[in-house]
Amino acid sequence: MSDIVIAGYLGFGNSGDEALLAIVLDEIRKMMPDKSVTVLSMRPRETERMYGVRAVHRYSIADVVGEMKAGTSFVFGGGSLLQDVTSRRSLYYYLWLLHEAKRRGMKTMLLSNGIGPLIRDSSRRRTASVLKHVDRITLRDSESYALLQKMGLDVADMHVAVSADTAFLLGGVDDTGGRDAGSAGIGAGERYAVVSPRPHRGAMMTLPRVFADVCVRIREHGIVPLIVPMQRDEDLALSQRIARMCRCARVWDGSFGIADAKRVMSGAEFALGMRLHTLIFACAMGTPSVGVGCDPKITSFCRMTSSVCAGMDEMSDSVSLCRFVDEVTARREHFASLASSMSAIMAERAKGGLYELRRMVESK
Repeated sequence: MSDIVIAGYLGFGNSGDEALLAIVLDEIRKMMPDKSVTVLSMRPRETERMYGVRAVHRYSIADVVGEMKAGTSFVFGGGSLLQDVTSRRSLYYYLWLLHEAKRRGMKTMLLSNGIGPLIRDSSRRRTASVLKHVDRITLRDSESYALLQKMGLDVADMHVAVSADTAFLLGGVDDTGGRDAGSAGIGAGERYAVVSPRPHRGAMMTLPRVFADVCVRIREHGIVPLIVPMQRDEDLALSQRIARMCRCARVWDGSFGIADAKRVMSGAEFALGMRLHTLIFACAMGTPSVGVGCDPKITSFCRMTSSVCAGMDEMSDSVSLCRFVDEVTARREHFASLASSMSAIMAERAKGGLYELRRMVESK
């Protein structure tokens, strides 16, 4: 049994969420070396092997409750867990975890989380009723803060603050053992850009062709498109299909760990992605990005970091998205400078969230 229990979208092979876990664990070991940690994971044995930490299956109620009985602090370690777009079942699961942890006497915290979208009134009411009892909440964006206010929560009387996504601390990660773009067939000295598509229910008829056309445009700039499936089980088939269609891209093989992300993003000309952590990884390494706004959190990130942002309308017409590629290529140094400046600011904010975690864990 452990002092701190960490929950999230963990053990599903999502590179962004796994990176958050790796960074949070590293920071806990630095700041609170005497504290032990248990992770709730879909694949607990794999999590234990990868991170050297105790893990239990997230859906084993007996194991989860057992950890809550013995532990003192319960933490949502990042991501947008409290949303009902994917499904209400996942929202109810996460709300149950927070409620049960609090009922068992644990201190509870949302660490650099995003809130929403919550499209149903019932989801908002349930979420508000649980969050008002959470001990500390740090949020990764101001839109999440505004949503809590709209839900009727008195954030002024709660321990609520806007920090930043923990993945902005990527620059401080030890990348020993990480693979660089050469492992995907990018030659020494060859320029490349990271492309990160994902299936999207509203655009699957046009999305593969649009991304294939964008890859061709990237290649016309003398840059090799490197397609990275950020969540392999969901993104790989689409990535391979796009590569076959454009015949000019490489596809990243295997998992994309945090050390890989640091090496690959630091060498890229830019990143173009539909997954938030593709863009955050790029920004953290001072690399420009083009976000495809298939999700409000993408739009929020681009607005916050002054990054180039394409809307979902571009998924029906490759011409518009290609123009964004032209823009970021032509003004790369400008956008790289913006990314570097914003990365330093956001890394400091992310550290603030971790300091709040330590204060909570060490409080009486």
